Amino acid sequence: MTTEEMKALRRVGFQAWNEGRPELLDEVYAPNYRNHFSDETLDVDKQNIRIARVAFPDLTVTVDDQIVEGDRDVVRWTARGLHSGEYLGVPATGRRLEQTGITIGRFENGRIVEEWGRADDVGMLRQLGVLP
Repeated sequence: MTTEEMKALRRVGFQAWNEGRPELLDEVYAPNYRNHFSDETLDVDKQNIRIARVAFPDLTVTVDDQIVEGDRDVVRWTARGLHSGEYLGVPATGRRLEQTGITIGRFENGRIVEEWGRADDVGMLRQLGVLP
């Protein structure tokens, strides 16, 4: 894949989150995709989009930086949304949330086959009022 093809594929993945369309992930991820951070599968990632969109109906995820080299990319991203539905057992707070993260992906045969990532979950829980 070219650098531009990898970037375009990654944009479709973020489009799935921004539009609440988990089916778009089928265009991005290989059927044997594995998320090494959470040991999640593609089906779990699709469910995570559904859950997040109920809790944060206006959720937007933006790409802050993307670096592509060889068969991998590194993306620094920011997610923002208004907490207007239950999330992780926390009732809607009406608070605006901003979470940052980094994802590293490996591409093979036109799809992402594996990822490693980290997000500021502690910061998110503080914004929701769960942690001091």
